[in-house]
Amino acid sequence: MSGQPLRAALAEYLAVRRSLGFKLARDGLLLEQFAGFCEQAGASRVTSELALAWVSAPAKASPGWLAMRLTIVRGFASWLQASDPATEVPPLGWLPPRRRTTPYLYSADDVAALLAAARRVRWPLSAATCETLIALLAVTGLFSGGRPVRRRADPRVCAAQRLMYGTLATTTGVVQQSGRRVTGLCLRG
Repeated sequence: MSGQPLRAALAEYLAVRRSLGFKLARDGLLLEQFAGFCEQAGASRVTSELALAWVSAPAKASPGWLAMRLTIVRGFASWLQASDPATEVPPLGWLPPRRRTTPYLYSADDVAALLAAARRVRWPLSAATCETLIALLAVTGLFSGGRPVRRRADPRVCAAQRLMYGTLATTTGVVQQSGRRVTGLCLRG
């Protein structure tokens, strides 16, 4: 397989994926770069070493960007392997695992300061919306990613927080569990 068949296979891969509804705007550009990289290296097919060299080529890239590049190349290599068994699919474990940032846990004073700032928003409806959102996030122990910050066994969790575990705020701001409404907010740490 020469460089042209690799580009032809890439064009076919992108056409098939796009016909299935995938936009592949960024993926298409990155795979074009990968195909050019393969041509420059004089490679006749995709190998794991070649894929890793391309994935790790950006000097100051973030681990997330490198992982995305690897994922894109793996998808293309897997598709190619169906028609060319000599194609190697790079393994997942080549990049170090990404470390998630430790979330900041707001104290009761922090939450009170946020609520006070929300009350000072110029428009009353916006102020009430911001205050409600902050209070609901605080009382449920959720952050913007939607995962509970505290566990049920945590002795610092108040009764309202225990009641509301596993619930979601609806667009009207009412939080329910088992048909009961929580009328007060517990902002204790």
